[in-house]
Amino acid sequence: MKKILIAFVGLIILSAVVQEVANSNKTEEQKATESADRVKHKIIGRAEATCQLAAEKQAHDPGSIEWLREERHFRFDNKPETKATSTQPMRARNAMGALVRTGIVCKLLLTGDGWQIVKMSVMK
Repeated sequence: MKKILIAFVGLIILSAVVQEVANSNKTEEQKATESADRVKHKIIGRAEATCQLAAEKQAHDPGSIEWLREERHFRFDNKPETKATSTQPMRARNAMGALVRTGIVCKLLLTGDGWQIVKMSVMK
């Protein structure tokens, strides 16, 4: 058991060293690009979350919502990336209790306070 633990710790240390060597070989431009990609990913995630939270507030049965994440779409609508459209498909129970496939489309605007929903509509 002790040998397994030592091997496991050694493997973790080795992978950390390999990762550090790989990062040190990257150019400053590559590091900056990766950093910008992470920031953009967070901005998009916040926009999508804003849209989903607004939909949950209006849903008949918010607890029944199953977001179809693999089918969602997001796009920026202008060059400074302050306007966006988020399409969020889902399954949810309607007022009759039936599980239906639906979704929402949010038009969003990035302000100093974060993403604001300009228009929200049901997917057709």
